[in-house]
Amino acid sequence: MHALTKTRRTIKRLSTQLANQIAAGEVVERPASVIKELLENSLDAGATQIDIDIQAGGTQSIRIRDNGSGIPQDELALALSPHATSKISSLDDLINVVSMGFRGEALASIASVSELILTSHHQDMAWSIKAKEGQFDLTPASHPRGTTVEVNNLFYNTPARRKFLKAERTEYRHIEDVVKRIALARFDVAFNFRHNQRQVFSLAAATSNENKLQRLTRLINKEFIQAAVQLNFENAGLKLSGWLATGEYSRSQSDMQYFFVNGRMIRDKVITHAVRQAFQDTLYPGRFPVYVLQLEMDAEQVDVNVHPTKHEVRFRQSRLIHDFLFYSLREALSQETGINSGEDIKHASTFNSKTYPASFNSGQINSTHKTFVSESNAAYSSSHYQNLARNNELSKPLGIAIAKLKNNYLLAQNQNGLLVIELAQSRKRLTQQQLDTALSEKNKLISKPVLIPFNLKIKINAQAWLDKANKKLQQLGFEFAVLGENEIMVRQVPAMLNATDNKECINNYVDSILNNGIDFKSALIEIIVNENFSNDPTDWNMLLRELENTGLDNIKHCYHQISDNDLSNWFTK
Repeated sequence: MHALTKTRRTIKRLSTQLANQIAAGEVVERPASVIKELLENSLDAGATQIDIDIQAGGTQSIRIRDNGSGIPQDELALALSPHATSKISSLDDLINVVSMGFRGEALASIASVSELILTSHHQDMAWSIKAKEGQFDLTPASHPRGTTVEVNNLFYNTPARRKFLKAERTEYRHIEDVVKRIALARFDVAFNFRHNQRQVFSLAAATSNENKLQRLTRLINKEFIQAAVQLNFENAGLKLSGWLATGEYSRSQSDMQYFFVNGRMIRDKVITHAVRQAFQDTLYPGRFPVYVLQLEMDAEQVDVNVHPTKHEVRFRQSRLIHDFLFYSLREALSQETGINSGEDIKHASTFNSKTYPASFNSGQINSTHKTFVSESNAAYSSSHYQNLARNNELSKPLGIAIAKLKNNYLLAQNQNGLLVIELAQSRKRLTQQQLDTALSEKNKLISKPVLIPFNLKIKINAQAWLDKANKKLQQLGFEFAVLGENEIMVRQVPAMLNATDNKECINNYVDSILNNGIDFKSALIEIIVNENFSNDPTDWNMLLRELENTGLDNIKHCYHQISDNDLSNWFTK
């Protein structure tokens, strides 16, 4: 071990070449890393045809040609410079980045540890630039529209790095995996892959579902197709699509799991956990699911600037992502139909969830505060009170609401004095009347989808219970589906139900029916009334008006009038 020197060293700026080689240590781990960066550049250039040709597992030679937009002559040298990119120009661009690459490090880093030749045809003419040891040589060339990048003798000038490379076959396997993943992310692009002058695969652009299934068969296997279901879920600004093998087809390792976010192949603990949870009841321990899944979302909701290799991302709302994936995959797995036969790979079962309200604000959390009196500044503001008084609200039987005590009472003022309205009984009578009216007019309550379908455990056979109860449930606005022998999934609930926790609320509803013997309609009234009433004075007064419309005789046991004389007597000495 070397002794630490006490001699102070002068701070110096690193040379460009050395800085690029340091950056290459993060970006260029092995030949597969070079392939990934160059393929992403081709996709960002709008290529629809990409040819990959490697020698000796990529250690001797890598050549990637595309038919993308190309690079102008005056930008070729800049393209090989550090921190130079056409993808972003501001912080806003970085936050909303949609391109595969954006850091401006890849080409410069690769050029610093190899002999690189970049040839590109942008408009009228092709040019070629050679880079070696930080020196550039630009010459005219003959090349069709697009770009070719040749990377020769990788790590020739960093022998320590070259020693860490594995055997040719191992490096080739890593490259094959990268090419497969990108080909599975971009069905619209044709890929031609060669190794040591031998054709590995040639994939035409896949636009139809039949072509996509053929690509899946070639890159994964036929067994996957036979066991797969095709899914397409959209919810809360998120879209999940792709193919998922049911529990009958699994692996002893996680080598056939392909997950992409906005076309980018990633590894993420949130996603891995959601998938594992979705399969927990369908896979034996030690087995791994097989899938090709694409998650699309607003670029602003995912941070891709987490790691130099861009394999990792950070979700701004990771809990929403997790729950959306979990319930979507559980829904797909609950379906039993897949692709019908090994000979027919044209027809996959597709499961579409309903599109949920775009106005949902998943970041908003409602909490219940245990305050003795709930009141609002608006209720006591002079303008609020004067507006109500001006509209003769004081002259109405139940007057103007001024405060809410816990979730039990409303205090109101009318011309005769103070009113105390008991919320539970009055809301119960009002809800009963609203239900009866709605069912008499349309024989069915209006439904609304839950944000993310969720599952509930029940103690009896789910299929038998739904067969018997489904007609009544649907009439009241519920939509349940069988998920397992003792498990149901909740997809829709009555529109008039405004629960802060849908799962707990519906669990109480089902429990009241199955365990407490309450009928379906009474149980619904109970969960609606048990929900905390609004803290908004506008809603308080709307309730008073609705109660008046039902007829005061029908609610005479739900409120108590305290006259001005009564109040005076309380304080008379």
